[in-house]
Amino acid sequence: MTCIKKLAVCQPTIFVKSIKGQKQSDDYELCNKLKKQIFEKTSSILSGKYILTTISDINDSIPEKELQALFSKLDNSEKQPSSIKIPPFPQKDFKNIKERYCLMIFFQGSYNGYLKPDENIKQALQSNTIYLNSRHLFRSDIRILVMDILENILVYYDKKVSNDIDPRLPLPIEQMTSSILRPLYYK
Repeated sequence: MTCIKKLAVCQPTIFVKSIKGQKQSDDYELCNKLKKQIFEKTSSILSGKYILTTISDINDSIPEKELQALFSKLDNSEKQPSSIKIPPFPQKDFKNIKERYCLMIFFQGSYNGYLKPDENIKQALQSNTIYLNSRHLFRSDIRILVMDILENILVYYDKKVSNDIDPRLPLPIEQMTSSILRPLYYK
């Protein structure tokens, strides 16, 4: 990837769910905040190395189930990312991109809706005032894909997954974003 000088950067695709017992609901307000935060951090880091072009209308049309299938395929594949063809869902949108390489960022998160974002879990347990379902505390999952649009292949793929990062807290999400972009910057 050292020969890449220009990079199209898509607005991040964000899915965040609030979990309260058996009930899950999408948190669209948090999704919009995270989209802005992750995109700004990405731009500030990568603009030091690449000439960036912003693409704002690709990722919003990608269904979550199709992304899960792609990630499962990538995570379970023994092949190098370059041997994996770009799935058909974004290809139709790549026609208007002038750069050869495109970065796509995906974030999926969940949090226990019974807890406040800054509430310390140990304090909550000591207070004996709330019930915690340990299976649904926090989850933050960020993935990046760099695609060669001309060759129709995946050039780079990476992921960071944490069950300790609350997606409602800006600083840990910013650190997670920096961490996943660091290898791409130094490639």
